[in-house]
Amino acid sequence: MYIDNSYGLKAIPDGYKQIFQNKFTSNISKNQILKMKEEDVLTDRDLEIAIFLFEFRFATLEQIYQYLKLKGILTQKKAVENEEVRETSINSIKGRLDKLVTNRVLNKFSLSLYNTDKIQPDSLIFYCLDLGGKFLLSHYSNKDVYDWYTSVNLKTSSLISKDIAATQFYLKLLEQSNDKLKYFITYPLRKFDKISIIPTFEFCLMNNGIPNYFLVEVVRECDVILEFPQKVEKLEMLLNTNSWKKYYYGNNNPPILFILAENDLVALDVGRVIANTTNIDRFRITTDEKINGNLTTAFMKYLKEEDMLKLMKLNIF
Repeated sequence: MYIDNSYGLKAIPDGYKQIFQNKFTSNISKNQILKMKEEDVLTDRDLEIAIFLFEFRFATLEQIYQYLKLKGILTQKKAVENEEVRETSINSIKGRLDKLVTNRVLNKFSLSLYNTDKIQPDSLIFYCLDLGGKFLLSHYSNKDVYDWYTSVNLKTSSLISKDIAATQFYLKLLEQSNDKLKYFITYPLRKFDKISIIPTFEFCLMNNGIPNYFLVEVVRECDVILEFPQKVEKLEMLLNTNSWKKYYYGNNNPPILFILAENDLVALDVGRVIANTTNIDRFRITTDEKINGNLTTAFMKYLKEEDMLKLMKLNIF
């Protein structure tokens, strides 16, 4: 049993194994990668894809295509005067990604319940950076790749699901609030009072010259009973004390906590946990499905007295 390409971006349960196209190896020629870039065998668009996967770890074909489209780098240059500019098709991007996998700039994998050495033709494919991509970024970008190793790609399926959800949220921000988006960081390490906390991601939106910060935790059904209550306890210590001021400048208010839940049932459970075990009051909850719409109307407030979630309009987007 494996995740096929009809599965979409629904939350992936734990227990699925990664089936990689290529085994990771250190036997990749750095000089060859750099020569390919110098000779334009590797293009600036290839570099953009490598940067994207370095920052977000994993992405599907559709997500990479959407990213390139939102960044305005799908359109091909005119070959001759008066020829119409045309947009690269998703099938062409797939072919290019597979070429980058062959050249070990990228790798790709599927998810299966059983160990196998072959990716099934109709599997849902996830792309990630390979060692050649690190070499490319080390010489042709300002990204700090010194501490990057191919082992960052090795994760259980439930964590991959969270990474894909973070990627999808970022793409929605690019689509809807690109002019406001100051930064977006996955897994930022925050330290205070000998405590460390790593939210799934955080981002900042500018509003009338004022930065508005948001911490986001992706929550799956398996997290609700144990992992999430432990994490939200740390988040409370960061958000409800002055500790947040160490990282977030230019605003007198602490970051708003967003929860990206697997579905409405998990969202309700998360609301109960936060309201009944913490004093965090600046939080809103959304779901994987709701962020595919307009972010302004995608978030819910938990009403403790009624024990229910209510959609609330957020004009910050």
